[in-house]
Amino acid sequence: MKFLALCLSLGTATLCFAADMSFAGYLTDKACGTAGTAPDGSDVVKAPWEHTVACQVTCAGSGYGIMIKDGNAYKFTPFDTKGNELAAQILKTTKKTKGPMIVASGSMLNGVLEVSSLVESNN
Repeated sequence: MKFLALCLSLGTATLCFAADMSFAGYLTDKACGTAGTAPDGSDVVKAPWEHTVACQVTCAGSGYGIMIKDGNAYKFTPFDTKGNELAAQILKTTKKTKGPMIVASGSMLNGVLEVSSLVESNN
């Protein structure tokens, strides 16, 4: 993943601001995204579109994130609290039964995507 940062030097202090970036991928829960396989039998690393919404709702307590294409596989990136809330809302309203594709916008901080917006993709 790539993101932009703007850094300003003020005397001995340096301030950095991460610019919002957009990421397209598949919504998944943290438990299954970090394990790589899900209780529903899907391989979340190789085929996150097969991960069922029902499984993601069951694992909601672990939090949510996005599976982003990285070479021949997908890599899990967790969301912050706002992202988790928006993800739960998408899972409540989606008409899909498996792997909702999403576009997440925000900035990365210590490996967590601080979400400014999260929408389900029509793909």
